[in-house]
Amino acid sequence: DTNDIKKFIDEDQLIGYYGGTLVDEDGDPKFSSKINYPSKVPESYYMAPNFAEYELNSEYTKVDIGRGQEISITVEVETKGFSISWVVLSKDGELEIGINFKGASGEVEPVEPMAKVNCHVCPESGSRICSKVGTYTVVMRNNAVLKGKRVAYNVDVYRQDGSNEL
Repeated sequence: DTNDIKKFIDEDQLIGYYGGTLVDEDGDPKFSSKINYPSKVPESYYMAPNFAEYELNSEYTKVDIGRGQEISITVEVETKGFSISWVVLSKDGELEIGINFKGASGEVEPVEPMAKVNCHVCPESGSRICSKVGTYTVVMRNNAVLKGKRVAYNVDVYRQDGSNEL
């Protein structure tokens, strides 16, 4: 409510758009000569990741995930306190990514629920501390009905000191 804001800001200091009397030289109540309002970013400024750089990088595993298919990367963790880290980039569209845990009982439980990520726009990266000993599975799913996706990924396990020696 504009009356509430007038309790804290004098009318002559509040722009006309919000109920004050302040306008710019043109009489614009939004005071556009001094305030830059957000607008659509031109597509020429968009920066998509260069997938070719990831294709050539030997640290990344490259795989094609067919339409409606998924891949799983399994990691055994034998000591608490390790963390799983991942970087995923898709050439052709978004994926769903999640992490599951399977302990000694054999029951599978989600640790990081499946979530849609726009890893074709920006590489998806993250990490998760392994609070239990057992098998962790990173799942990447292509829910597209019409096309497969080319994916580059890197999944690692690190100790708390930052080294990746198991």
